[in-house]
Amino acid sequence: MKILMKFPEFSKETDALLLQEGWVPLKEPRNMATAILTSIPFMIILGIGSFLIISLFAPFSLQEFGVNPVNGNFSFEINLLFLPVAIAVILLHELIHVFFIPGFLHDDHVYFGLTWFGGFAYTGNIISRERFILVAVMPFFFLSVILPAILGLSGALSLPLKLLILLNAMASAVDVLNVVIVLMQVPGNGKLIMNGQLSYYRK
Repeated sequence: MKILMKFPEFSKETDALLLQEGWVPLKEPRNMATAILTSIPFMIILGIGSFLIISLFAPFSLQEFGVNPVNGNFSFEINLLFLPVAIAVILLHELIHVFFIPGFLHDDHVYFGLTWFGGFAYTGNIISRERFILVAVMPFFFLSVILPAILGLSGALSLPLKLLILLNAMASAVDVLNVVIVLMQVPGNGKLIMNGQLSYYRK
């Protein structure tokens, strides 16, 4: 695994070779900005879902946001640790992706990094449709489903943790968008490979 500070670039030579070998480009957003905009409906759905999961164990309250329900007074505290912890959660999100890529520790074609659009996990290897879906959904499952359940049962769900869990859920929207694209276009026995921002599939 290698650490990068920018997303791997698209290669015209690789594109020509893949097309020659019978790989078919996925119909998908061509850059991260477009992917984020396209995934906004999933962002809303996942955010609501995570909110409901959290509320099963520790419902949100006005007091947590500094509002006194009796007299309506409002107070606000800035937690200086929130931003670095949020970045750590983003990195953990991507590390979970990487963990489910086969052979990631000793593979020079597996990349992990952080950009202005957030973190990323990337493999230049051929990957099965099932493995792609598994890699995509695991950060949401662990950090926005399992984690709030564990913290909620132990009584440790503070407001900052709730917000970080919600942040992870909404950040998983592009992952879910990719899963939907793959489910709609790639056959059950299909395989995928990436070339920069673009993905290709074949049977």
